[in-house]
Amino acid sequence: MVSVYTRRLIKGDVYYARFKITNKSVADGQRYVTESLNTTIEAVAHDRARQRYAEICLLETENKSLKTGTVKVEIDGFIAQYEDGVRKGLKGYSEHMLTGFRKSIVRYFVEYLGSKALRDVSADDLKGYESWRHDYWADRIVAGKPVHGNVKTKPSQRTIEWEMNAFKQFLRWAAEQGDYSGNALNFKFSVDKKHSRSAFTDFQAKRSRVVVDADGRRERAMVPARVKQWWWKASDGKLLFTVQYGTKALELAKGKPAIEVSSMQELVDALQSVRAAAEAGELDSHIETASASLGLAFKRKAPKTGGRAS
Repeated sequence: MVSVYTRRLIKGDVYYARFKITNKSVADGQRYVTESLNTTIEAVAHDRARQRYAEICLLETENKSLKTGTVKVEIDGFIAQYEDGVRKGLKGYSEHMLTGFRKSIVRYFVEYLGSKALRDVSADDLKGYESWRHDYWADRIVAGKPVHGNVKTKPSQRTIEWEMNAFKQFLRWAAEQGDYSGNALNFKFSVDKKHSRSAFTDFQAKRSRVVVDADGRRERAMVPARVKQWWWKASDGKLLFTVQYGTKALELAKGKPAIEVSSMQELVDALQSVRAAAEAGELDSHIETASASLGLAFKRKAPKTGGRAS
């Protein structure tokens, strides 16, 4: 049973719902639970009350607590579980994705939505994320708060898309735990066409080389070049790939130059994540390290100049 009524607040008459609980163990022994429906519109209030009542009935059946934690608390739980999966080497878990989650949902979404109850997260929250993210750097500078060294003043749409998708992956995990059933998973962030490119193009890598024509004349021409495949298959069937700077593989984690994934789809997702990280400047320090290393190698190989003394 559920009752819907209003309470007069500063912003107007806000609707609340009072739910009768059958399984009191899921509500800390309470017979009734009262919750705000966060709206001043009656029709919306009734829809939300019906949806919440259905959620409560399901939680009672599964003997799960009605109270979900804040976004921060639930993200902490998600990261802890993912770390455990990586540590155990479970299928579908990778250190690369773990790093991506830490640099997106932990760094940004905890600050953006951390104090909000997880069950109250909506598509409107994701809709407002792009604007918040663009103001992130300036707002922190004005407030005198520290800013991470790789944070750019204006993140690319690709970066924002990656961060939103990482958060939605967290929401899917929460939904599987029975802790989330909102509409944020239906939100889709589309990158403008001017910021995107086709997955398949007519691009052909070429290089300059000397060729001999039909008359025996030598001339320099651009000829097709073979592009080395970035990924390969390990003996256990998993896929590995490296991110190269020249001939140097970047170590995205200490002592681990290769990224491991379980399927071709995960490979595509990982490559997109690397691209977003590069655009956001998160690989700059790795590139600088590789550049310095290559520079030292060139210096060691440089030929000596000057003739030998007689």
